[in-house]
This record gives sequence, structure tokens and C-alpha cells, in this order.
Amino acid sequence: MPTAAKLVSAVLFFLVGYGAAQVIEIQAMQGRFVPYIQPEQLFGLFSILAAAVGAACGWFVAGAGVGHGMRSAFGTGVQASATLTFILLLAVAIREMILRAMNMLYAGPFDAVQAVFGLFARYAHVLISPLVLAVLVGGGGVAGMLAEASARRWR
Repeated sequence: MPTAAKLVSAVLFFLVGYGAAQVIEIQAMQGRFVPYIQPEQLFGLFSILAAAVGAACGWFVAGAGVGHGMRSAFGTGVQASATLTFILLLAVAIREMILRAMNMLYAGPFDAVQAVFGLFARYAHVLISPLVLAVLVGGGGVAGMLAEASARRWR
């Protein structure tokens, strides 16, 4: 059922996802992730995908977890950011695997599926950046608390 808290958290996590994607893109353009990700690997719709996944995580994870106090709201916000990160990393790894599979780089389908986990781990190294972590954890926690405040304000 739609509520004000779900709408607010969807909008806020849209911004968190978009902001994290922009930080990743800027740092990749500066060459900070060279062993793990090349600037040309970031496809044009990466920020939009991150924002859409963020909105969905805001609606279904953070928006559904309101009503238990501010401490719990911060944790729910961080949980929504972790869910956003997992889904986005998985989507990027699957996309990269499909591009490689179209170039016939795998011996069979099981090699391609196994490669998704390696690509997932490779792209997860990008999250070690303090600025990316600050956006995801700090932004997610604040967004969760604002969703809790909106749930209290508009019951």
C-alpha cells in the first residue's frame, strides 16, 4: 500500500543511488579504479540504473521498515543501501558477462555463470573508496531517518 514514507524513501534513495553512481563515475574518470574498472566500462545509463534501483530499494526496503524509531530507521536505511549496492553490482556483472559471452570468451554456459561471481568481486573493490562508502552508508542512514520522520509527520 502506498504511503508517504514509501514515497519519500523512494525519492531519497533515488538520489542516493544517483549520487553514488556519479561519485563512482567521477573517480573512474580520474583513474582511481584502474585495476578494477576502466572509464569506458561505465555504460551511459549507469547512473539512471543506479537511481532506479535506489528508488525501488527505497520503496520496498526502507519505506516498508519505518515506524520502529530513529535508531532502527538508520539501520534500515543502511540496509536499503546495501541492497541497492548488491543489486547494482549484480546487474553490472551480468551485463559485463553478457558482453563477454557475445564475443565468445567462455567455453560454455557454466563458465559464463561462474564468471559473474568473479566480475561481481572485481567490481566490489570499487566500494572500498571512502567517498563511495560515505555516500552509501551516510546517505542511506540519513535517508532512512528522513523516511521515519515523514512516517511520523504524515500518518
